[in-house]
Parts: sequence; C-alpha cells; structure tokens
Amino acid sequence: MFHFLHKAVLLAGYGLLATLCMVAYMQRARFQPLIDLVEIGIHYPADRKKVIAEITGEVTKVNDGDSFQIKGPPAMVSVRLAGLEAPNLRKAKDAFNKSLAGQSKTNLSQLILSNQVTVKILHTNQFRAGAGIVFLHGTNINAEVVRQGLARMNSTYAEGLPTRDRKVLERAEQQAMNQRLGIWEKKE
Repeated sequence: MFHFLHKAVLLAGYGLLATLCMVAYMQRARFQPLIDLVEIGIHYPADRKKVIAEITGEVTKVNDGDSFQIKGPPAMVSVRLAGLEAPNLRKAKDAFNKSLAGQSKTNLSQLILSNQVTVKILHTNQFRAGAGIVFLHGTNINAEVVRQGLARMNSTYAEGLPTRDRKVLERAEQQAMNQRLGIWEKKE
C-alpha cells in the first residue's frame, strides 16, 4: 500500500510540475522583462565599458532621421543615433520611402532641435563624429524614434549597444511593428 501511495504522490507531483511548466511557457511573454533584467545584470560590467564619453549640449542642426549636430563643450560634434537606421532621402526609391525619410527628419527635429540633450558616446571616427544614445529629459530618443516607426533597429549597429539599451530598442521596434507604424505600415 505504501509503495502504491508513494508512486501516486510522485506521479501527481510530476503532473503538477509539467502543468506549471506548460502554463509558464504559455505565459512566457509575462516573464520577458524578468529574463531581460537577468541578461542586463549578467552583462552589466562589460556594458559599462562601452560608453566612452558623455556629452551635453544644444542640438543645432538635424541632418536626417538618425543624425544631428550638437554644440558641446569641446566643439561642434556630429552624432548618429546608435543601433538604428532611419529612412534616407538620398536612398529612397519610391514616394512612400521618400515620405518616410522626410517624416523621420521632421520628427527628430521636433524632438530635439534647439534642446539640451545628453549623449552617451559609444563610438567615434577620425572626423570627430560619434554614435551614441541620446537622452532628452530622461527620454531615450533612439528608442522613441524606433517606437514611432520612423527608424528600424539595425542588428549590425545594435551589437555594440549596452544590453539595456539594445533591449529597449528591441521592445520599441516590436511595438511599432505590432501597431504597423511608419516603416512597418506596408509590411505583411
């Protein structure tokens, strides 16, 4: 009798465990923020080293949907929004993409032109241009542009981003895709 009861309890326990695993798998989207937080924690020491400088200054000119000029403490600096790629007017082949390129530039201008922004510089080149993550009053402008569907995450550029910022861009892009905003409007 005891042997039979022991097997029944074990079977019920395994059944409960399997049910919990199945429910957790079906609800995995709810656990994604926790999974992201663990990944951010794991990569935190290396991510701190990715930011090579932080500058604050006034945005004086917006070149296109993902680049602008800032009047910072050392001098005028060209900055590109890191981890993303906005539609480019010179590369646009049809009216839809030309319209998106114009919207992207206008949107970035409305967000940051003539404002004091903080840029976490991740890369620089020999021409004193940098790629970075831009913040205006605590708002991540890189993610905001992607969230509005006026830029897409570029996986090649995003590899160099700190984990937290990459995750923010991924969520912003997914949100824009789900709502079919901007560049995702015509995608099937």
